Amino acid sequence: TQRTAAFPSVAIYTEYFLGMLTSILIARDLGAEGFGAYSLIIWLVAVSMTVVNAGTAGAVIRFVAELRGAGTPELIVPLLAFLRRVQQWFLLVVLAGGAALFWFAGDHLVPGFNHLLLFLLMALSTALRANYMFNVCIAKGFEHFRATAVIATVAAPANLLLVALAWWVSAPVEGFLAVYAASSAVFYFVSSRQTRGLLPDSAAGLALPASVHARVVRHMRITAAMVIITYVTASEVEVMFLNLLDTAAAAGKFKVAYQLADGATLLVPGVFGVLLLPMMANALSQSREAAGRRFVGATTYLALLAMPLLAFGILFAEPVMAVLYGNAYLAAAPAFADDSNQSVICSGANSCKGTSDCHSYTNACKGQNACKGQGFSAAGEKECAAKGAKFVKG
Repeated sequence: TQRTAAFPSVAIYTEYFLGMLTSILIARDLGAEGFGAYSLIIWLVAVSMTVVNAGTAGAVIRFVAELRGAGTPELIVPLLAFLRRVQQWFLLVVLAGGAALFWFAGDHLVPGFNHLLLFLLMALSTALRANYMFNVCIAKGFEHFRATAVIATVAAPANLLLVALAWWVSAPVEGFLAVYAASSAVFYFVSSRQTRGLLPDSAAGLALPASVHARVVRHMRITAAMVIITYVTASEVEVMFLNLLDTAAAAGKFKVAYQLADGATLLVPGVFGVLLLPMMANALSQSREAAGRRFVGATTYLALLAMPLLAFGILFAEPVMAVLYGNAYLAAAPAFADDSNQSVICSGANSCKGTSDCHSYTNACKGQNACKGQGFSAAGEKECAAKGAKFVKG
């Protein structure tokens, strides 16, 4: 519905535009070298948060939506309790790894900084951001997109205000990292307040049925491996290597180029990316064919939306970079144009970003637009035979 699409639209575009403003302020204040060092710590937080939520975030959205669609909402509370415990164990492992990283490789990774302070800020930000994203996934599972819009319209302006204050006093890298940790707390508390009333009543001591528990665990294992590998290898890992093998300034210039291209591309499938997973999980609980039709219709439309972005990235890379980030970052313009082109090619995949449910097309009928993935519109031997197609087992 239009109302359903309006709320995630508000959330996506508010976070994008206000986030872009904060990035511009930080980049202009710190310069390319300082922004490169800052970006490395933020990347470490992002990787840590991704690992912490790798198996749980997608499971929250998918199984909350499925349990609602199947008419068993009383199982949602024990489901979330189990996923919270898993998330906490992942968090402990990540924080232990982060402590070891700063202890043994801090001088090589971020020379000239107080490593204990950086680790504490990273640990605090990771814990708060991971739980904030968990809360957002709860809202998405309930298809309560108004909550995501409220979170964005309250927390994102607060983040911009904090960054503006740090920019006003010309804060160093550590100051902006402290602001990032403070804004993480804002996002967490606002998201907690918005999702508190969504959970249905549940009998004390109610546990997940063994069949549901087994499916959740299987989903988490597959999703965790896929998300971690994909994110670490394909999401700004160049920032780390440029800091280690080149200069922090080179990393800063790459960061602004990547951020512009990636952010602009996310605007293409943005609303679909928010709506698609919970809607399909709900549709699957009703009909496999309905889920297949819904997925195919959404991804076909994305290709048409991406083409104007391709032309824009090629023609206006240098003017955009100069206006937003200043002449000091003009060297990043070619990288921005190139990243835009590559991102457009993958724009359809961004509608499934952060989940494993749209990535696999096994067990599909040849010539059909059905896919099994992690349970979406499965096409078995009988269904293939009924359609006169050959069954292909992945």
